[in-house]
Amino acid sequence: MTFTCGNGTCDWTAMCVFWDFHLDRWSTEGCHTIVTDGVTNCSCHHLTSFSILMSGSLSEQITNSTSLDYITEIGLSISIVSLLICISIQVIVLRRTHHRMAFHRHVIILHMSMFLLVSHVSFLASSFIDSKIQETLCVALTFCTHLSLLGFFAWTLVQGTFLVIRLLFVFHHVTITEFTILSVVLGYVGPVAGAVATFLAYYPHYYRRNDGCWLDNTSGASMAFTIPSIVIMSLNVLVLVVVIRTLLRPSISEGKNEDEEVVKKVVKAVLFCTPQFGLTWAIGIPLLTSHGAEWLRYLFDLLNPLQGVFILVFGCLLDDKVSIIPHPVVRPSPID
Repeated sequence: MTFTCGNGTCDWTAMCVFWDFHLDRWSTEGCHTIVTDGVTNCSCHHLTSFSILMSGSLSEQITNSTSLDYITEIGLSISIVSLLICISIQVIVLRRTHHRMAFHRHVIILHMSMFLLVSHVSFLASSFIDSKIQETLCVALTFCTHLSLLGFFAWTLVQGTFLVIRLLFVFHHVTITEFTILSVVLGYVGPVAGAVATFLAYYPHYYRRNDGCWLDNTSGASMAFTIPSIVIMSLNVLVLVVVIRTLLRPSISEGKNEDEEVVKKVVKAVLFCTPQFGLTWAIGIPLLTSHGAEWLRYLFDLLNPLQGVFILVFGCLLDDKVSIIPHPVVRPSPID
């Protein structure tokens, strides 16, 4: 924001501030004042909490909450590092994987990680720019965040689809051609079509929010992310139900030890599938209304920025096929 001062005291009295609803007072945090030739330029940069992605209407109290800002910034930073590690692991494992089903799984995890990484980087970058001054950059980051998040959810659906096929059609082996077609349609065509259609329909006046680099909630543009994500989460919940029902099927030998083993498998399935299916985002559904509880925002901002950590742990480190990366065989040299 730029102000023109007609007296010579402007460089002594000008101060850029914003009203901090959390502290109930004026604050200069994140604001910079530059006075040149009687013209005062105010620039304020505030990290937006991650819950803006699923919020129908963020109150200023939540938007300016310092604690939520810090949680988001720290969580995204840790998640970005975790995703880089996960991507590196998947690339190494893919080069040494010859089993078809294992290859499919590693490709899916790799794409999920890449899309999530792009969304985290673009969201974090958008939080440190002035959306009113850097309009073009803000629009570009909004599009990038939208596309990458749609891509992430699309690949969770790809994973759920192949898991159901594997469980319900035991004797059907998915070919490379089938995998490629379904993955391209769901994982690429769908997200790109959704993001481009949203941009063309709402840009330039109704595409992004006035208070940040994300889809506008008042025009309905944000529904282009909310609706697909909720639909995919619902389908993935059904996949999780299929997984649990499969684990609960009675076996030939039933007993106490058998029951305990089944319970362990169910708990493990829930822990593994929840982050990889994007189900932690369901916490944000109540936030679509303006009356969403504040503690849900904190829980959302705590879990979802750390999703990269969960994918690294449950999708890479605890995976039996990934936990020990095979090393090349070293053959002993012949003895002369």
